[in-house]
Amino acid sequence: MTGVQTCALPIYPFRVHYWDTATERSAKDIKTWLEQAWDSEVVDFGYHAPLPDLGVEGDDDLDVYQESISGIGGYVAPEQSYPATPYSDMTCYMSINHTIPYQSIKTVVAHEFQHTCQMAIDAAEDPSFIEQSATYVEEVLFPESEDNLYMLYYFQRSPQRPLNYFDYGQPYQYGSYIFSVYLSEKFSPDTTELHRDVWLNCMQVGWDNEPDYMDVLDDLLPSHGGTSMDDALIEFSIWRYFLGDNDYGIYFKRASFYGFYGQPTITKRYDVTEYPIKQDAPPHPPWEYGINYVEFNTGDERKEMRLIFEGDPAFRWHVELFKLLKGSGLPQIVSVPIQPFGKGYVFLEEVSRYRKLVFMVVNLGKDGPYDPDKRDNAIGTYTLSAHGKHPRERKRWQGERKAGGHGAARTSETMGSGLTCGYSLLWKRKA
Repeated sequence: MTGVQTCALPIYPFRVHYWDTATERSAKDIKTWLEQAWDSEVVDFGYHAPLPDLGVEGDDDLDVYQESISGIGGYVAPEQSYPATPYSDMTCYMSINHTIPYQSIKTVVAHEFQHTCQMAIDAAEDPSFIEQSATYVEEVLFPESEDNLYMLYYFQRSPQRPLNYFDYGQPYQYGSYIFSVYLSEKFSPDTTELHRDVWLNCMQVGWDNEPDYMDVLDDLLPSHGGTSMDDALIEFSIWRYFLGDNDYGIYFKRASFYGFYGQPTITKRYDVTEYPIKQDAPPHPPWEYGINYVEFNTGDERKEMRLIFEGDPAFRWHVELFKLLKGSGLPQIVSVPIQPFGKGYVFLEEVSRYRKLVFMVVNLGKDGPYDPDKRDNAIGTYTLSAHGKHPRERKRWQGERKAGGHGAARTSETMGSGLTCGYSLLWKRKA
């Protein structure tokens, strides 16, 4: 027994193949969700429809097959370049794992269908963004689904990796969908317009992926109230910290929904018993376009603290300080100026009112703008120092000030800088 499930409407040209009674039933389910995906992603959102497949299986319809595939929900595979356009677009087919639970079919189909749309726009785009985008569309269409929390967990577990890090078959690139959520919530509220426009502006003649999606964001963000890709990464990295149990209700709309899965890994935590700290190098420093979060506990008796950052001057650094108050109150977030030679500091008084201080360290790469196609994955190293005025540290603190130190003014807060102040052959969706 073999056959196909086709859509009753010609505006949705696809064929879902089956071979027995069981796969006929699953073909009907796939057909139902594929109609909804096409209606949402092409008709409503404006992504390109899949290209005609040039007569494969006797017609030009998108062929959707079924397989029993271990560990994944489905995939989309390219077939051939489309000769009617000069762009890096391709025909393709889709395969869905017919053994996945019924409740997962809708998200898998939405994810894989987005890949067929991407193939019709720019099949040469950064593979990490390809998976990020398809998972983002799932989130838009099925916000109640918890399927992507597992992916988000692995993304948040390794913030030191580049935003566009790609490890074939692993969850990180899928979990980066939260970056597209940030872009939409900040610059295109309640719509997918910015995300769609990024894709449509990524089209290029030939297979050299220029412009890539970061180039396009540099061009588009100013017209949406933003400035640049670098600044978007910095702001996203702030939002990224305040997920799950860190939620204050001021960034992601559904920050608390992500719960434990949204908690970012803290690169290092310094306890009050460890001060003073002198030029300590935290583990897992950030790769280009990666970040670190470093927490400093303040204790109840400490009056003053000076935090010093010294980064490899070969890299462009950005550092933010989060001051998290004890009790109620929103976090206070300030930028720490960094000199061209990679050094900066902040001096604080009355630090006992804070339950913790957090340094967010962003590696913006060596020479801007960062190019996701190069994938150098260079790691930028840095050290941190922390000195606090505390009864047990008073002599050391005063001795350092008499010796000159950084000359920070006696204000409630002083900040200064330095001493004087692909292409993928197979796109898969994890089951």
